[in-house]
Amino acid sequence: MVSDSNISKVANDWLKKIIILISIVRYSAFYFSFPKKTTVLIYRKGTSSQIIDFFNDEHTEILEVVTEGVNLIVLLMSLINRTGYYDEYVQIVNPRLLITYADNDLKFMGILPPPNCVKITIQNGFRSALADVFFELHNNKVKTKKLYVDYACMFGEGVSKELAKYVKGGSLIIGSLRNNKFEVCNTNKKKEVLLISTFRMQYLTPDVEISKNVTWLEYNNDRERLVNWLNEFCKKENLKLNILGASEAHPTSEYNYYKKLLPCNSFTFHKCTPDRETYSFTDKFESIVSVDSTLGYEVLSRGGKVAMFGGIIGKSYPLSTRRYGWPNDLPNSGYFWTDSLNCNDWESVLSYTLNTGKEEWDKNCQPYIEKSMVYDYGNTKLISLLRKLDTPLNEKYLDDSQNL
Repeated sequence: MVSDSNISKVANDWLKKIIILISIVRYSAFYFSFPKKTTVLIYRKGTSSQIIDFFNDEHTEILEVVTEGVNLIVLLMSLINRTGYYDEYVQIVNPRLLITYADNDLKFMGILPPPNCVKITIQNGFRSALADVFFELHNNKVKTKKLYVDYACMFGEGVSKELAKYVKGGSLIIGSLRNNKFEVCNTNKKKEVLLISTFRMQYLTPDVEISKNVTWLEYNNDRERLVNWLNEFCKKENLKLNILGASEAHPTSEYNYYKKLLPCNSFTFHKCTPDRETYSFTDKFESIVSVDSTLGYEVLSRGGKVAMFGGIIGKSYPLSTRRYGWPNDLPNSGYFWTDSLNCNDWESVLSYTLNTGKEEWDKNCQPYIEKSMVYDYGNTKLISLLRKLDTPLNEKYLDDSQNL
C-alpha cells in the first residue's frame, strides 16, 4: 500500500516540474530547426561573452539553456529517444569541444558527450556551499557518479581538490580567466582604503532566506558592523574611504544603502558602470578591504594588498564556507585575513596591508594566496590547452607572441 508521505512526495515532485515548465514557456524563445553541426559548442549563452572571443566564429555555436531558448526538434527527439534534452542536443551537434563558463551548473557536468568530444568547465566566481554548487554536492542533491568533465579549469588548488571529490575527470589551475585578461598596472599606490562592495538588492529584504534556514540578515549583519568600524578606523587614521560599487543595475539603491549605513557622507562612492576599468582601478590603491568577493581574490592574485574578512559572515555551515581561503585548511587568522569578530583583530589585519612593504608582503602572503587563486596574464595555460586539443581559435591566439 502506498503511504500518504510517498503520495505527497510524488505530488510535490510533479508540482516542481510543472512550475519549471511554466517558467520555461513564459520566458524562453522557441526554435524549430536542426542545430548546426560545429567544432566548438559553448554551453549557456548568458555566460558565453567571456569565452566566445577565444574561438573562430565559423566553427563555434552556442547551446542555450532551456530558460534562454528551446529547440523544439531537439526536445521532440529527446522525448522519442528517452534521453536528456542537453544530451540529445550535443549528440546532434557532435562537437569536438563542449565548454562552459557556468562552472556551477551541474547540468553541464552531467551531459553525456559523443565520443572524442572534450568537455571543459571554467570557474567564473568564488565558490562555496552557501546557495552554491557545493551545497548541492555536499548534500547529495545530485547523482554525483554521473558528473564528469575532462578539464575543470579552476582558480586554485584548494577548490580544484574539493570539486574532484564529487566530479570525475582532470583539472587545470588557471586562476580567473577574466582577471587574467588584464595586465597589472604598476603605478604609485594611493594611501587610501578601498572597500569592495558586494551589494545585492536582497540586502534590502533581510528576512528573506538566501539558503535553507539562512536569511540575508544573518549573512549581512556582521558585514555591516565591519563597514561601520572601517569608517571609524579611516577617520582615526586620517585615511580616505572609497567604496567600489558592485551593482550595475541598481547603483542608486547601492549608494543609498551605504549612505544610510554611513550617514556622515564620509566616503567616496565609485559606481559600477559597463565601461569601468575595475582591475586597473583597484591596482591604484595601497589597501583594499573585501569580505567575500571574487574581486578580492583577484586583486590578491595581482599582487594587491587586500584585507579579507569572509569568516565574519558566520561560523556554522554553510555560512562558514564563505571564509577566506575555503576549502583550504587555513588557520582562523593570518597575515591578511581573520574570521574574528573582534575589532582589534580587524585593525591588526588592515594595518598589516597598510604598513607592509611589497617584498615582505610577497614573502609572507603569496604562499597562501596561490592556494586560492593564481594569476596567469594572457591566459597562457588555457590557450596552451586549447591548442593542444587542436581547437579552432580566434586568429589573435594562433601566434604565441600575441596576448589577450
